[in-house]
Amino acid sequence: PTAIKRKTAVIIDNMAKLVDNPADASPFLPKLLPALTRASDEVSDPECRQVCTRALATLKAIQADIKEPAVPVAPIDLNMVLNALKTSLPSTIQPCRANAPALQYIAQLCSALIVSHNFDLGEWS
Repeated sequence: PTAIKRKTAVIIDNMAKLVDNPADASPFLPKLLPALTRASDEVSDPECRQVCTRALATLKAIQADIKEPAVPVAPIDLNMVLNALKTSLPSTIQPCRANAPALQYIAQLCSALIVSHNFDLGEWS
């Protein structure tokens, strides 16, 4: 079990370092912080304890950087996005069967941007 705890702590530490927005990690902190705290206190292997302590420090740094908790995002209704997209089209480009796959794809892209809270105009262009 010590080897697994060590590998788990290494993975947590590495994954935590990849987090761009600290609020994205907030849903995981309530489970990971107590487990790493317990492992860093209770594991007898000094190297494993050190790895757990390092991962714990990384997560605590992320926790300190969280300015506001992540707001859970309700599932996006793709049909609602598609309808909004269709109504925003100029009358000269009214949706027809030929445009349907392209509009469906654009609606999926818009949904992904909404879910990721990406409202940068350059990304939407």
